Amino acid sequence: MNNKQVIWMDGEYRIVDTRNIPVHHEVTEHRLGGGVCNTFTTIQAIGAPGTGGACVSYLISYPEREPMIPGDVPRTYQVLQFQNGNPVEGINGITNEALLAIVIDRLSMWQETMNRSRENALAITHLQEAMNWLARRTILRSRAGVEGQPNVPMPS
Repeated sequence: MNNKQVIWMDGEYRIVDTRNIPVHHEVTEHRLGGGVCNTFTTIQAIGAPGTGGACVSYLISYPEREPMIPGDVPRTYQVLQFQNGNPVEGINGITNEALLAIVIDRLSMWQETMNRSRENALAITHLQEAMNWLARRTILRSRAGVEGQPNVPMPS
């Protein structure tokens, strides 16, 4: 199996052996509801946390088919790169809001098909609520003159 992958990490593209990527921690919350995709999908925060203190790179991997035994199937790798630092100085990744908007869009499209459900509608509502709280945070930080400045607390 080829473990060499091209990924974006710490501000540059790298060809890496996925067995040797520095892992900060593994994310497991996606496995709450079970299901084949979530059970076999691995999410790892990789590299050092960014300027604001949160991880900015996540390596997501999943098998090309359901494995019968762990490690018997080639995996596909994708890296999710979040904004690191003040966007005024350069945009280098996506925002939390952009990721939430994608999920809202996907669920909204399902609501227009036979896949519509009360659970999808409630998930959309709560994701939109999360977007509103993030927008409020941005507005308050902007009013306080600290928007885009990492590690600067909100004034009381």
